[in-house]
Amino acid sequence: MSTGGELVARYAVAGEIDRLRIPARGERLDPDRLWAHTCCELFVAPASGDGYLEWNFSPTGQVARFEFSAYRTRSSSPGASTVVGDSTVSVHDRELRLEARVPLPPHLGDTARIALTAVLEDASGTLSYWALRHPCDRPDFHRLEGFVLALTMGPPIEIVHE
Repeated sequence: MSTGGELVARYAVAGEIDRLRIPARGERLDPDRLWAHTCCELFVAPASGDGYLEWNFSPTGQVARFEFSAYRTRSSSPGASTVVGDSTVSVHDRELRLEARVPLPPHLGDTARIALTAVLEDASGTLSYWALRHPCDRPDFHRLEGFVLALTMGPPIEIVHE
């Protein structure tokens, strides 16, 4: 079994980013609705089972974490999002970059399934949904079939100097 650890995810959105609504650093948004604006997301699930974790990273610097016991079934009451993780954001000319760091809980085991996703809000308020894989006709980041990356966590490596 894994003892947890930290996962770092880096996102880059390149192009005509001046056509996006990017919330300002320090702006306060409803933590339960960070996804309703430009936002990067990370979903992590154990290799088997229906439970998973979701992190939302806003360009505001806000981070929200949600735990689900099954498809869209929160383990805790709505509104009880927990801030666990950190992110840094930079915007340069034609690129938005976001780096997120999150602790991985030990209950994930040695292998995890991951989905990297993003919601982009354009200047008119229209949202577009980006994922490595959309498992059905309309975007639904919560479907485990979209968790297409595998992360294998080995035992810590001990380096011995003689």
